[in-house]
Amino acid sequence: MGLLKAIVKVFHFNRTNWKALFLCLLAAVVFWLFNALNKTYSTNIRFPLTFDYDQQRFMPAEALPTHVTLNVSGLGWDLSRKHFGLKVPELVVPLDRPLEVRKIIGAQLAPVLEGQLGALEIKSVVTDTLFIHLDVAITRPLAVQADLSAVRFREGFGRIGAITVEPDSIDVEGPKSIVEKLPAVLLVTPRGSRVDELVRQDVEVGIPDNDFIKRSPPMVLVSFPVGRVRQLEVRVPLTIEGNRKVRGLPDSVAVRVEMDANASLRNLRETIQARTSLSNSGWVTPQITGVPDWARLLQIDSVQLPRNP
Repeated sequence: MGLLKAIVKVFHFNRTNWKALFLCLLAAVVFWLFNALNKTYSTNIRFPLTFDYDQQRFMPAEALPTHVTLNVSGLGWDLSRKHFGLKVPELVVPLDRPLEVRKIIGAQLAPVLEGQLGALEIKSVVTDTLFIHLDVAITRPLAVQADLSAVRFREGFGRIGAITVEPDSIDVEGPKSIVEKLPAVLLVTPRGSRVDELVRQDVEVGIPDNDFIKRSPPMVLVSFPVGRVRQLEVRVPLTIEGNRKVRGLPDSVAVRVEMDANASLRNLRETIQARTSLSNSGWVTPQITGVPDWARLLQIDSVQLPRNP
């Protein structure tokens, strides 16, 4: 009975007793923690990864791996810091022949990375394979043109002059396998709603696989005058190549245009030309040239050519 009273007395709510008990417990936990962290353990840690190669001559054609997971052993102190991202070294994989290496098996990484981990020892490489695609870096000039399909004009208004793109070409640098597949002309798309006055707009030159392509410059200035327009249908002379005085051939074709409301219709007829060839037959659509900057071709009628004239 006396023992029970003594235990109750110890745990009886008393500020002095509980403070002493808490300090003893804290000291025990700290002692255990320090003792535990001074032992050797092994665990999986994710390390940042970079590749060493001639970046002036070669560029990635696909995203390179950025991390590798290793099973490493070391003191608990060191492992805990790196597990929480503190003082984690960036590991470097040298690539002496970057065009020949397309993948690196995980087991091959251990001897390459061993000396970069300080006191840690690599037990195994958890990451199975690193896939790599580097290519020769090349630079190619490409023309730039504007596509106005995303511009919405106010009713009765439209483009009444030439489209200017400044600069009208850019240099693209990137891996050869990507750059060589790019079209010779890149389209930029200015945007606008209810446009009724001069347009001057900085537009980004968008390129597929943009993460691997450097553009110089990345933006161009697109400008064109806007004013009142009218739509009308006119007939223009038709030239038929290979015509051997075959009777019944059409000598003109109807086209529908949108043009500057203040421009002369006579100037339009004198400028625009239609052309086709007798090598075609049946209903064909002539090729139209000479459309002035202040006009836009909307529709071309077909003409019928005889078979085997």
